[in-house]
Parts: sequence; C-alpha cells; structure tokens
Amino acid sequence: MEINFYSSLVITGIVQGFFLSLFILLLSKHKTRASIYLGLLILCITLSNLQELLWEIGLFTNHDYYFWYLPYSFAEAALMYFFVMTFLYQDRKNTRIEKLLYLPFVLMIPITLLFKLGFLLWESQHPFNKFMYAIVDFIDAYGDFLSIFLTIFVLVLLWRAIDTYQNTPEKHDRIIVKTKLLWLKALFVILFIFILLWFYATLQAAIIQEYPAYLLLIGISICIYVMGYVGTRKIGIQEERKKIRQFDFANRPYSISEAAKSKHIVALEKILIDEKKFLDPSTTLETLATDLDLSKSHLSRIINAELKTTFSDYINLLRVNEAKKYLLEHEFSNYTLLAIGLEAGFNSKTTFNSAFKKFTGMTPSAFKKLYRT
Repeated sequence: MEINFYSSLVITGIVQGFFLSLFILLLSKHKTRASIYLGLLILCITLSNLQELLWEIGLFTNHDYYFWYLPYSFAEAALMYFFVMTFLYQDRKNTRIEKLLYLPFVLMIPITLLFKLGFLLWESQHPFNKFMYAIVDFIDAYGDFLSIFLTIFVLVLLWRAIDTYQNTPEKHDRIIVKTKLLWLKALFVILFIFILLWFYATLQAAIIQEYPAYLLLIGISICIYVMGYVGTRKIGIQEERKKIRQFDFANRPYSISEAAKSKHIVALEKILIDEKKFLDPSTTLETLATDLDLSKSHLSRIINAELKTTFSDYINLLRVNEAKKYLLEHEFSNYTLLAIGLEAGFNSKTTFNSAFKKFTGMTPSAFKKLYRT
C-alpha cells in the first residue's frame, strides 16, 4: 500500500464527499428535489473516487477492483442535469426523453452484476467469467469516453437552459423564486476543466496504458467542494426566500409621503407597491419611466419635487420597510440575512446592509438583535 501527498489529498476529498452527501441527503433542513439530486451526485463521484483510490494505492488487485466496481460515473451526467434543472424550476416534471440520460448507467448495472455473480458461482477460469471479465475490462478502459461525451452534452443543454431562464422576464410569484446564476456558470467552468483532465487521463490509459488518476481525482475533489458547499447554500437561500414570499403580512410597505399625489405618483405607487415591482432588483428608473410612458428625466423630476427624495432612496426605503417586517417576524428568526435582503428586493447583501444602515442608523443584524430581545 502506497500513501503519498497526492493520495492524501484524494482521501481528504473522499471523506469530505461522504460527509457532504450524507449531510445533504439526511441532515439538511432544506429537503428539495434539487438537494436530493445534488447529494446523489456527490455520493456517486465520491464512490467512484474511492474505487479508483483503492486500486491506485494497492489495496485492490485488478480482480478485486472489478469485483467491487460499479459504474457510478455513468450516472453523474444525468444527476448533474436533473440537479440544475430542478434548481431552476422547482416543480418541473422530468420528461421521458430526459430520463434516457440514465440509460448508460442502467445498461451497465446488469453487466457488472453478472460479472460478480459469475465469480461467486464458478472459478475464475470459467469461460463465462473470462468473457465477462473482458467486457468489464473494456468498459473500465473505454467507458469513460462515453461518460465524457454525456457530460459535455449535458453541460451544453444546461448552458442553454440557463440562458433561457435568465432571459425570461421575472414576475413576483408566490412559489417561483429566481436566483442569480453566476455561481453556477463558475461551476461549469470548473467542470469543463475537470472534463479536460478526465479526457486526458482516459486518453493516456487507452494509448499507453498509464492512467494519471491522482490528477483527475484531485480535480474531482475540487468539484465536490464547489458543488456541495455552494450548491447547498444556494438551495437553502432559495427555500428561505420561498417561505418568506408565501408568508402573509397584514400591511405591505406604505407610501413614504402622505401628501396629495399627482396622477404620475399614483401610477408609480401602483406599479411599485401594488404590483410589488419594488421587490424586483432589476426595477430601475428607466424601466418605470417606460411603463409610465414618461422620459427618465421627467419621472426623476416628479419624484424629486413631490416626494422630496431621489428614486434610489425612494425604492430602497420601500425595500428597507419590507425587510424590517421579515427581521421582526419570529418565523424567520433563523433565516440568513442574505435571503431576507434578496427577498426584500436588494441584489446583494452589501447593498442591503448599506441601504438599511442609511435609513435606520444600524445594520440589519443590529436591528434584529435590538428589537427581538
């Protein structure tokens, strides 16, 4: 048995992978379809790494490796696809065509099980066992090319799905919560690097029978960290925002001015407050001016003259008033400030903190602590 620096890194990644997958599947307080797919994906990657590591450090002979081998890598592309799609669209149903992504894994399972059964029933030199050994050896040597193709195919599909998701106009819905996807695109970049390593390792094995496994396994471990920690956090924030949005408040944010209003201010408040446009971080003075059939400069002058404030301060005050309700509500006492800020209409925790402190003189966490003690 040989343990070196690289294998130690892989072992660390495997331990981390088991911890993350079991936490997501069994202990996480946010149980969603997306989290289940994510947990299973991390578990498959971890088990695949473990198989390879045991062979690399000499604990498995070729025969042992094939006897315990299961084709986890053939399920990874499908699980990745369904994780992302159910994260984007929580209540969507998987189509029959989409389920065909599981087909390679489903076909490989009976082959590997027949291999194990043969060695349990007959000696290793039995013709059936020789035949099955040759098949499993071929799958192990060249099957990764199929997995690589599937992963690239899935990444292309998901990239197109993300573009469609981002280009769909957002409406304030009680069920659907749209989220930023910069982290997911960054994950795809890491996955593409991983695929290059995977292809290189597989090509090396096919041409010169030398498989640079540690390089590949360390790359996979990085993906485990990114997918597990970032994905779980994003799912948690998404679920918290859904629960905040579904909560019924007796009073929504009110007008910041009780003075008589012109028809333009009445129309503005109808859009911002009644239609809840202030909760949409993409709402700008320009978009509102278009909705009201006014020029941007004209609308700005109306707000300055009648409400005695700027548009930025006006909409941020509405959002701060909304966030106060969330912070004071007992049901949301354990929710993250990021989820509360995003659901109140801010586009980041930084802008939330800055605006909240400007209008209240304290940070959201200080406000929460002061008024809930």
